[in-house]
Amino acid sequence: MTTDEFDNSYELSEVLERFETMLKQNENLFFDIDEFEMIIDHYKQTELPEKVLQVCQIALAQYPFSFEVKLEQSYALAALEQYDEALNLLHQLENLQPNDADLLFLKANICYLIGNYTQSLEILQYILEFAEDRAEVLFRIGFVYQHLEDYQQALRYYFKALEANAKHEGTMDELLICLELSEYYDAGIDFFKKQIDSDPYNQQAWFHLGLIYAQKEDFGAAVQAFDYAITIDEQFDRAMLEMGHAYMNLDAYAEAQKKYKQYLQISGLDDPHVLCCLAATYEKQDDFTRAIQYYRKALQQSQDHADAWFGLGTCMIAQEKWFESVHFLKKAVRLNELQENYWLALANAEYHLGNLVNAEEAFEKANLLDPSNPDIWRGWALLYYEQGDEQKGLDL
Repeated sequence: MTTDEFDNSYELSEVLERFETMLKQNENLFFDIDEFEMIIDHYKQTELPEKVLQVCQIALAQYPFSFEVKLEQSYALAALEQYDEALNLLHQLENLQPNDADLLFLKANICYLIGNYTQSLEILQYILEFAEDRAEVLFRIGFVYQHLEDYQQALRYYFKALEANAKHEGTMDELLICLELSEYYDAGIDFFKKQIDSDPYNQQAWFHLGLIYAQKEDFGAAVQAFDYAITIDEQFDRAMLEMGHAYMNLDAYAEAQKKYKQYLQISGLDDPHVLCCLAATYEKQDDFTRAIQYYRKALQQSQDHADAWFGLGTCMIAQEKWFESVHFLKKAVRLNELQENYWLALANAEYHLGNLVNAEEAFEKANLLDPSNPDIWRGWALLYYEQGDEQKGLDL
């Protein structure tokens, strides 16, 4: 923490303490407008809109003409889903500052939330004429069109957003969703290939192209695109991670292993998800000792990481250590009851332990989550067959 950060933190703590003391003692203390804004910002960041609204009301008693406080009051009302009140207040503020981008952006978001998509688009198009962050506005326009299932228009604006800011947070995620919904993969591929043609060293374009190929399940092409991105930027950790995933889908476990290790080294993060991915590369190669080592390392980072418990369970199943596998798999299903593969693995382990009632319950849970999975039906039918109830197995 720098000296300035320490000073700001100390000042915030002191101001918050004075404010909370005032509330507890039912007093009226004077605060500078900057102090009120500091308190409001704190409660916004901690996602307490009720507190933000309370601070705004107190602040407006001292500064009744503060545009900024009234705008924050509008944000709080919208967060509390009091949309009519928020829009009424925004209308008053719009008369004072008709071209305030933050105000108009909030108004557009509220219009979207209440289903007034046409007005939301009109406001966003208007903001676009003078907005400093064009990428954010273009992204929002695309998002509204996507909600309206106008995927061609949505893609058009997502592409424009990426042209304005290739690293805009959220755009690529929504673009991939839009491509999946519309199956317009070629449009995405063509867009990024054109970017690469104009700038072959655009690592973001190569990376995004790889993501689209991966979503299209052309994992070989995805690997090539990610490789170009890493060649341009050897520290591009996200490309290494996605390249690892692509290699896993190609059953190239040793190559995936290398990329996951490079990601962990360069990012400096012991991400439990990536540690589980790395563990899986060893598990797929029947190196259960190292797989277990990395699953346990993931749990050192987060005891609530269900995939790590599941991984330990499947390693035990592979070694026919049924009792241990049940222990780990029960932990996995307690943390995440909505994964049918967890329940299927647990059913298999319980069956081998002779716990047939528990196995049947686990098969039933798995079936409720994924009734089209043939592995569930086969295992369940085999359970009834070995109990001598062949007809019940056939009836499944």
